[in-house]
Amino acid sequence: MGALVRALKFVLGAGVGLGFGVVVAALLTPRAGEDLRAWLLELIRDPGARFRLALAEAKEEQAARKRELKAQFEVAQRTGVNPE
Repeated sequence: MGALVRALKFVLGAGVGLGFGVVVAALLTPRAGEDLRAWLLELIRDPGARFRLALAEAKEEQAARKRELKAQFEVAQRTGVNPE
């Protein structure tokens, strides 16, 4: 039972720390008042939106890099020379 209580305390502490960190970051971020309010409302309404956006951008970058490397590989196969 002691391990379960310690784990729950840890999770609660991590959650409180995360919430506190978000508030501090929001207050210290140099934004105009209206921009800050809009950003906070968006964060409250859909907290996963920023993560999904970052994930989509990362996937796009990965696909572009994969196409670039594939093209370089095909050139190297045809010519026997590294294109870089």
